Amino acid sequence: MKISSPAVLFLALLLPPAAIAGFSAAIEVLDDYLSDLPCVASTSEGRSACCILQVMEEPWVMVFGPAGELDWARPFPNPAGSRALESGGWLLPAGEDGLYLGVYSEPRATGINSDYAVFRTTPQGAIDLEMVIGEGTDRVYHGEGLAEGPDDGFLLVRAENWYEHPPVAVRYSAEGLPIWSVGLPMEAFNTHALEWASGSWLLCGRDHYEDEEVLLRLQTNGEFAWSVALPEDSGKPVALGLTDLGYAVCTIAEYGSRAYLLLVMEGGDAVRSFEIDLPEGVEVSDAAFVDGDRLALAGTLGENGGSDGWLAMLDVSDAAISWSRTYGSPDGPDGFDCIAPGAEGGFVLGGTTSLPDGQQRFWLLCVDPDGSVAGEQSGTGLTSPETVVHAPMRFPVGWVLACSTFETEQEAMARAIVLSSLTGLEPGALWIPDWPSLSGYEAWLAYLGPVYRRCVSPGSLEALAEVCPDAYVIWAGMSFERRTLPMEYLQEE
Repeated sequence: MKISSPAVLFLALLLPPAAIAGFSAAIEVLDDYLSDLPCVASTSEGRSACCILQVMEEPWVMVFGPAGELDWARPFPNPAGSRALESGGWLLPAGEDGLYLGVYSEPRATGINSDYAVFRTTPQGAIDLEMVIGEGTDRVYHGEGLAEGPDDGFLLVRAENWYEHPPVAVRYSAEGLPIWSVGLPMEAFNTHALEWASGSWLLCGRDHYEDEEVLLRLQTNGEFAWSVALPEDSGKPVALGLTDLGYAVCTIAEYGSRAYLLLVMEGGDAVRSFEIDLPEGVEVSDAAFVDGDRLALAGTLGENGGSDGWLAMLDVSDAAISWSRTYGSPDGPDGFDCIAPGAEGGFVLGGTTSLPDGQQRFWLLCVDPDGSVAGEQSGTGLTSPETVVHAPMRFPVGWVLACSTFETEQEAMARAIVLSSLTGLEPGALWIPDWPSLSGYEAWLAYLGPVYRRCVSPGSLEALAEVCPDAYVIWAGMSFERRTLPMEYLQEE
C-alpha cells in the first residue's frame, strides 16, 4: 500500500506453538474510524471469523484458519453509500465454510430511511449473495436478527418504522429469494436473540410497552409451534439453544452482574428458572450453548483496579459453574464482548484492550474445550508471541477532491500543496491502484481532503477551477463501487 498520509490497520497475528490447538489474534487499530467488535463466528471447517464495524464506510470481516493463520480479510460494501454504518451486526456460518453477514445503516444527516444488507461469502471470501432491504423506499428498516436455515437458506427478522408496524420474519432460499413471511407479535418487536436449533427457529424478543420478554418457536413452514412469556426481571436474552433438558435461554441483568438459565419444556408449558452464582466482580456480556448439556459464559472480571477477559463453563442440569478462567496481561483483553461455538467443542471469543493513547486493540481468541489458548503461561494470561505477522490493510480516506495524476509521489504531493494554498484543504497523495473505488490507473493522485459538504468558499472553488479545470469529488475507499459528487457539493452557501 502506498499513501503519504496513511490510516492503517495492522493485524498482529499471534501464531501458536504446534502443541496447543487454540490461538489468539490481536488486531491493533492505528486509526479512530472504528466503532466496536460486534460479532464472531466459526465456520463448518473450524475457521474463526470476526467482524469489525467501521463508522466511516465499510464493515471488515477477517477469517483465520484452524492454526491461527490469516485466511482472508475484506471489506463489505456499505449498503447506504455515504451513510454511516450503525454499530452492531450479525455474523454466522453459511453452507460449506462460507459466512453470512448482516448490517444496517442510516443517513448521517437525518437518521431515517435505514437500509439493511445481507451478504453471503464463499469459503474464499468472495461475495456470492448481496441483498439490500429498504433501498429506495421511505421506510425505516432495522435488521433485528439473522439466523441459519435449512438448505443453505436463512431467516431474517426485520422491524419497520419503529413501533408503527409489527416485526416480520422472512425465510429466504439459498438464492436470496423469499419463501414466506410472517408477522410477529409486537411482544417480540426488539429481537434480542435468534437461533436455528434442530429444525426450527427460536426467537426471543421484548415487548417495548410492557417490558416483557417472550420466547417463540417458529417452524420451517412459517407457523408458530408455541410462545411463552419469560419470568419478570429475568433480563436480556443473550443465548438460545436446544439442550438435553429442553429449550434453553440464558439471560443477563443489571449490566451483566446477574445471569439466569431458563429451561422451557416442549410446547412451552413449563418454565424453570435458575440464577447462576457468579463470582464477585464478574459481568457477563454473552453466552453460547454447547453439545446439548453445557453453557459457556463470557465477560469481564474486574479486580484490583483492572479487568481481564473471563470465560466459564456451566452444566445445564444444575446451572453450576464447573470451571472458569481469565485471560489477561498488560496487553491482553480487558474483557470479552462476544462468544460463539468453535470447532470440536471449543469457542471463539472477541474482546478489547484500551491503549494509553485512547485507541483500542481487538482480540480474537480461539480456545479449546477446556479454555486453553496459545500464548498462555500457567493460566496467568496471554504472553508475547514467538512470531508476529503484520498484514496491513486500508481504511478509506473518504470524499476527496481529485486534482491531477503524476508518475511519482513527490510530484503529486507538490501539486497538492500548491492547490491547498488556494482552498485551505489538507493536501495528500495516494497510489490509485490501492483503492478499489478509483479507476485502477497506475499513477499517483494529487488530492485535497477529505472534504465535506459546503467546506469551500465560492472564490476558492473558482480559483481552483482556473488552475485545475478537471478536478472532481470522488470517494477513496475499499468498496469496488465508483462514487462521485458534483463540485457544487463543496461550495459554501
